[in-house]
Amino acid sequence: MKSRGQIGVYIAEDSELLQEMLLVNLRQIEDLSVLGQALGGRKAMEGIRATRPDVLLLDLNMPEGDGFEVLRDLAREPECPLIVIMTFDCHPLVQRQCRELGAHMFFDKGDDLQLLLEILQNLAAGKCTLADLKQTVHQHPN
Repeated sequence: MKSRGQIGVYIAEDSELLQEMLLVNLRQIEDLSVLGQALGGRKAMEGIRATRPDVLLLDLNMPEGDGFEVLRDLAREPECPLIVIMTFDCHPLVQRQCRELGAHMFFDKGDDLQLLLEILQNLAAGKCTLADLKQTVHQHPN
C-alpha cells in the first residue's frame, strides 16, 4: 500500500533474479513504494487492477500472457499507469509496436536499468511528474 504522495510501482518480470535486484534498488528510493510483482502476464493484470500503480515496469517475454497482452488489456482500462518496458529485445519495430499499444518508455535490461532507476528517483523526489514522463519518449537507441 502506498502512502499519500508516494509513487506506487508494480513489477511484471519473469526473472526472479531481476525482480529481486529491482526490489532492492527501488526500496532505497524515498517516497516510492513497490505495490506488487508478478512473474506472468495474467497475474500482472490482476495485480495492476488491484493496486492501481502509478508506474508499471513491464517485461515483454513472460509466461501466461506476455507483455504485449498486458499492453492490450491496459488499453481497455479507464486509467493507465506510466508503462515502462524492460526487455532485451530492443529492435526498433518492437519499440514502435509497444508505443502503439500505449507504452511510454522503453529500456534495455542489459544497458539501461541504472538510467531507469535514476528517472524513478527523480520522479519520487518531485523533479519530474508522471505527466512529464508520459510525454517523454525514451527508447533504446539501435
